[in-house]
Amino acid sequence: MKKTVLLTCLLIFSSFFNINAQTDSTLYKWEPSLTAGLNFSQVSFSDWAKGGDNAIAWNTYLNFGLNWKSEHWSFKNQLRVIYGRTQTGDQPDKQNENEIFMENVLARDLGWIFKFAASNTFLTQITAGYNYKVDPAVQISNFFDPAYITQGIGLLYDKSDVVQTRLDIAAREIISDKFFTEADDPNTPEIETFKFDFGFNSVTDLKLNVAENVQYVSKLSLFSPFKRMDIWDIRWENLITARINKWLATNLNVVVVYDEDQIKRTQVREAFQLGLVFTIF
Repeated sequence: MKKTVLLTCLLIFSSFFNINAQTDSTLYKWEPSLTAGLNFSQVSFSDWAKGGDNAIAWNTYLNFGLNWKSEHWSFKNQLRVIYGRTQTGDQPDKQNENEIFMENVLARDLGWIFKFAASNTFLTQITAGYNYKVDPAVQISNFFDPAYITQGIGLLYDKSDVVQTRLDIAAREIISDKFFTEADDPNTPEIETFKFDFGFNSVTDLKLNVAENVQYVSKLSLFSPFKRMDIWDIRWENLITARINKWLATNLNVVVVYDEDQIKRTQVREAFQLGLVFTIF
């Protein structure tokens, strides 16, 4: 009887430490993730009586994450790069995707529903961008020209696996060189290539499993400078991915932007494609 009780206690004791070991296995270590993909669409004609023109469009992307956490601290890093081109008939190929985005968030648990957080985001182009609505096409952007950089300090809610949101008091810089339209103040005679604003910043991430193989991911970013609280810059990214198998998926990507520094109208970019997806680690 004593041996049975002792054995039971040892089993409970060892199970307790095994559970703690499993719980703590993610602490004090870097957790990387890397996903790459290639999206492709194509149409071709041969002796087609109804008319039409051959077309090819593709883009490739890379999503890299690197996270670290302890009992009270967490440090999340994300890097997203996407680039693509399209060609119709005998016309020269044109760029259709050209973006690099980085986000870093350092958070401290306050023993409350919210965490204290410091953040940094960076958004620019990978290479030269062109306006194809004029002939010949005119270059309107390049790497780090312009670049949007935002640093914020505020509160973060990340208790849910579905939605995470933060509200910051933030500083935003627009850095440019040759393509200074977004940084220049039209009310001054000088040409400014650098713009600084201090204001409110909000970022909300949503990740929802719509079905067993369908996922909806959204990021809503808002910024309003203190000097113009009646105007908010908005960037709303939406991605619906339907997995066919481990390496093949269809996706619908919709990005909505309102930024008066760029244009005083709502911008929309939409793409529906079939693509290869590789989860590297």
